[in-house]
Amino acid sequence: ELEQAEQEQKKLQELEHWLFPPALAHLEGPRAPLGVLCAAQPSADHPSLYALKVRLHLFRPRTGEKIRPVSEIIELTTRATHEQELFSPEDWEFVQWLAQTFAGCAEGKEDLTLSGLDLLQWLARWGLTRRLEYHAGHLQFHGQIVSLTPHLENGDKELSLTHRVTLPDGATQPLSQTKFFAGRPSLALVDQTFYLLRNVPPPSLLQYWAQTPSIPVGKLSHRLRTQLRRTQANHGVDWEQLCVAHAAVP
Repeated sequence: ELEQAEQEQKKLQELEHWLFPPALAHLEGPRAPLGVLCAAQPSADHPSLYALKVRLHLFRPRTGEKIRPVSEIIELTTRATHEQELFSPEDWEFVQWLAQTFAGCAEGKEDLTLSGLDLLQWLARWGLTRRLEYHAGHLQFHGQIVSLTPHLENGDKELSLTHRVTLPDGATQPLSQTKFFAGRPSLALVDQTFYLLRNVPPPSLLQYWAQTPSIPVGKLSHRLRTQLRRTQANHGVDWEQLCVAHAAVP
């Protein structure tokens, strides 16, 4: 019974440290601020898709702020305790997570290129924090889903079919203002917020839409117009414009 009580106490302490990690006793403020710089770059396989490039910059009093290889940041966890004391608890938590996640996979890499599951893993862990720096702000991820929806617009000469990104609140966003990321699951970046993408088009279609954002409805097949009119009738667009009903001939 005594051994069981000791085991239970260890588990409760583990739970406490997991929920509320103990803060390090810093004799002075952190002297090694760590930043995570993110940038969207075209995917090597599909120019219409993107990947997230991640670089780590570390400030040292003697050398100043520099971009550090990922392996060098991971190596910090193997050094003496005094190294840990140079970091804020939040920064050291990130260093430990990086070491656990990418140990042995980041040797010699100056940066990381993330897409698919790797990108989702980063977003799920850090998307609610201010950890991932992007342009003048921070990347966010709330686990929400967006979808691509067809729309009709009146062009200069005729009615045209286009597609938009429909956000969780029902607002729509032009494709030109959205970055679609390679890999599975598919992710889309609108401003500084990532979303999961429900219906994923082939990369070739995204490339086509980038060059031809709207298509005159006269070029659409009768089947496509009929299907759009039937399936999109309740989505707030007058899809009756696509088809002209003719009176039946007896």
